[in-house]
Amino acid sequence: MRRVARILHEVIAHFLAMDGVSSNKDNPKTTPKSRGKYCAAVDCKNSCYDSHGHRTRYHFFRYPKKIKQRNRWCNLIKRQHGKDGFSVNSSTVVCSEDFKKEDIIRKLGGRWDLKKGAEPSQFNWYREKPIRKPPKDRIQPESVRADESATSDLVSIQCDHFTDTSPGDPQNPTSDLESIPCDDLTDTSPGDPQTEANVILEMQAKIATLESKLSICQEKLREADEEMEILLRRQFSIDKVKHDNSAIMFYTGFPSYEVLISFFHYIEPKISKMQYWKGEILLKESQSYQTGENRMKPGPSRKLNSIDEFFLVLMRLKAGLFVQDLSDRFGISITTVSRICITWVNFLYYELKDMFPFPSQDLVRKNVPQEFAQFPTTRIILDCTELFIERPSAMLAQSETWSEYKHHNTWKLLVGVTPNGQAGDNVMLDRGFDISDIVPEGVTVNMPPFLVGRQQMTASETENTMSINSVRIHVERAIGRIKTYHILDGTIPNTLSSCATQIATVCGLLTNFLPPLLPPAKP
Repeated sequence: MRRVARILHEVIAHFLAMDGVSSNKDNPKTTPKSRGKYCAAVDCKNSCYDSHGHRTRYHFFRYPKKIKQRNRWCNLIKRQHGKDGFSVNSSTVVCSEDFKKEDIIRKLGGRWDLKKGAEPSQFNWYREKPIRKPPKDRIQPESVRADESATSDLVSIQCDHFTDTSPGDPQNPTSDLESIPCDDLTDTSPGDPQTEANVILEMQAKIATLESKLSICQEKLREADEEMEILLRRQFSIDKVKHDNSAIMFYTGFPSYEVLISFFHYIEPKISKMQYWKGEILLKESQSYQTGENRMKPGPSRKLNSIDEFFLVLMRLKAGLFVQDLSDRFGISITTVSRICITWVNFLYYELKDMFPFPSQDLVRKNVPQEFAQFPTTRIILDCTELFIERPSAMLAQSETWSEYKHHNTWKLLVGVTPNGQAGDNVMLDRGFDISDIVPEGVTVNMPPFLVGRQQMTASETENTMSINSVRIHVERAIGRIKTYHILDGTIPNTLSSCATQIATVCGLLTNFLPPLLPPAKP
């Protein structure tokens, strides 16, 4: 019996198991089902079906076919095509929750589409962070409440003092304005009189302390202003000499302040673009900086204004003042003085050459002085002078600059009056300049005759020599004007050898602002 019961039990269990399998096959809801499409955006878990196999409310949109738009979508959803196992294909979609509602078009058939140019943008990382709630009010200490009580009493006093509630007062233009009762502004709760008195005394003590500190600060400010005025009076500037033409002539070489300031206004628009000299290598690398429009001076701001820098350079050239002297006068460092001088000398070298171009042949002949009546075709008078310099350290430079005539190392400076020429012109010079074999064709040379082994010249040669010398003396007068720039009449240091040509040229061209050596011919 036990064996039969066991067999029956196994048969019943087998049939029950078979019935369970068939019931699972007949009920499709118990069969695990795929969740279908899912959103490709980072941190977005929306899919077409939920975990129970029910259809969700989300709609899904495929990626655009254009590569540029596809990459744009990848950036917006924080994915990268081909990285971290993610790749865009025909089944890659983004859910409707990641788009703005106004970017989605719902058609009559129930289909959802996107507007042209719509992009996913509704993500957690784009949303604003919630604003933190303000902290709750705390119970204030007794001292703070006492201060507020005193303040409320002050406000009440001011209201009683300044608010006039009488209507239509013609003497008071503010009487027609709406008045606010003091009861609305102040706390009418009674306070402790002793506490209020202590607060008032404390505030009065603070006011007295602040007034004392204010008085001390005002006194220090007044003393600082006086010291600044003294320093400004000590600092040398063009404002101290602009009313004295003799001082202007002594320090700058210009005949008057009006002539100087007129030339400064001519070059002033270009000064703001001027780049300061910082060495030959740096200057070559950045010299194209000044060629563009609307380009300002690089580097730190100027220690002096532009007119005082110009005045400093003229004092260096005309009065021959040392760099240390100029540094003390203007209150700047020696390095700054040297940088200003080298920069301005190179700047003036180009500006003055453009300002004084060589005169044309017709212009010279229209204005030729009466003293040149015997030599009407003369266009240029040449002469040479020598400037003492320090002995160079290099042997080759020593031999090249040595002068047997001066017994000193010198720079040779060739000076020409109205230096321009054309075919048919005449060049007047001294016996030391025999250039007959190198002048261009059509140009003649007017030079005093040589003795050439003779004991004396003929009467006509003597008369010709005297006539030439009477005219040639004017180039020596021009050289004399140039040497009034005392930077040239002493021993020039080797530190200025790199800008020797610029210094001599600027000094020569600045003499053109002086009255002419000879008056022009009368018409």
